[in-house]
Amino acid sequence: MTQQTDPITCGYISREPVACHIVYENIALVQLMRLRHIEVFHEIYRLGSMTRAARSLSVSQPSVSKVLAHAEQRIGFQLFVREGNRLIPTPAAQRLYPHCAEVFEALEKTRRVASNLRESADGAIRLAFTPALGTTAIPDIVSRFQRDHHGVFFGLQTLHIDGIANSLDDGSIDIGIALAPPENSTLETTVLATDELVFIAPASMKLPRGDTIAWRDLAKRDLIALDDRSPLGKLVSGALNEHEVAPEFIASAETYQLAGALVERGLGAAVVDRLTAAAALRSSDGAINYRRLDPAVSYSITLLKSRGLAMTRDCEAFCDYLSEQLPDALVPLSQARPS
Repeated sequence: MTQQTDPITCGYISREPVACHIVYENIALVQLMRLRHIEVFHEIYRLGSMTRAARSLSVSQPSVSKVLAHAEQRIGFQLFVREGNRLIPTPAAQRLYPHCAEVFEALEKTRRVASNLRESADGAIRLAFTPALGTTAIPDIVSRFQRDHHGVFFGLQTLHIDGIANSLDDGSIDIGIALAPPENSTLETTVLATDELVFIAPASMKLPRGDTIAWRDLAKRDLIALDDRSPLGKLVSGALNEHEVAPEFIASAETYQLAGALVERGLGAAVVDRLTAAAALRSSDGAINYRRLDPAVSYSITLLKSRGLAMTRDCEAFCDYLSEQLPDALVPLSQARPS
């Protein structure tokens, strides 16, 4: 029986493995198409013309045309047909493109990592942390460390947890610090400190006496919700569900600092981390009250590093210093109020 050939796999459509299969195995794809072929094909497919592809790749249009012709010769089928001023992908090219795109993205990531590694050097510490840690805790610790370690340069940025994980993965930062980060098999985690969520409210809101408030007492209060995609937002949502509490949500805030600022302006109450609560109390001039939650809900402040990768001596020294200093930054909220 005659078998039907498939121009994408360069073999036969059958239940048996095909020796020169290139679509479903990207390693075989790279063996058949050189990386330059994949780059040119990717850009022509994405941009629709050789001229724009040449501009994107910073080469001449004849060079792009020559590479495309060579790619088609190697794989044995046509990738584009011309319609007016545009190049239209053939059905075979449409099937090929997603796999080339994966290889192209992997190549781009490799270049980013190599560039970031080149820029990383002893004497520089590239650090990212979630916004709540940027109010006072990390700036204070960095300032003290830098005074004792002259010549160390800090590159600091605030990112959400996904951004920290991605930046560690591509090598653009050395260390990350986050509140209650989710598990990630590619990251090495070290708990620096543990703390509890805090309830903060405008001074005009009537609160129970004492220094605690029960979760059930949050029912029917005007509450500012945290983004439930964030680690602390998930903790708060989980606790509200567990205690069957249905507050009156009047707003949501992407960052804990924004929630604190809305509380300070009297919009409603919020459940936040202690660092955010302390910053809000310092700036509110008595406009905010706070209570510990009963039962308490704990979270970790965690150091994040790329698993298995060695760090510079300065980074190692800073991690040790951070482990010593961060617990002391979690001062009692009674000390956060202006005297």
